[in-house]
Amino acid sequence: MAETASQGVPSQSNLENWATGYNQTLPTLSDGGWAVSNTYEQDFGIPTYSLIGRDMTVRIRDGSISSSAINSALSEPVPQVAWDEPPAL
Repeated sequence: MAETASQGVPSQSNLENWATGYNQTLPTLSDGGWAVSNTYEQDFGIPTYSLIGRDMTVRIRDGSISSSAINSALSEPVPQVAWDEPPAL
């Protein structure tokens, strides 16, 4: 029997098995409360695919993502982000 977490939320192994079964190599989100999914889901179809650019903006929301769209997003320069140095140990 498949391992599941409480309230019907899939476990990590369920997600890995699903991704492997459908030859998915992209990250897979388990969002039992729909907190994240409702932000991106537009047509109530599952699974939902969204493309996020290197600058962390949503390029495609709940749509078909072609290899050319992925390649285009990957070809963008990586933005420079200012950040504080970590504290000394």
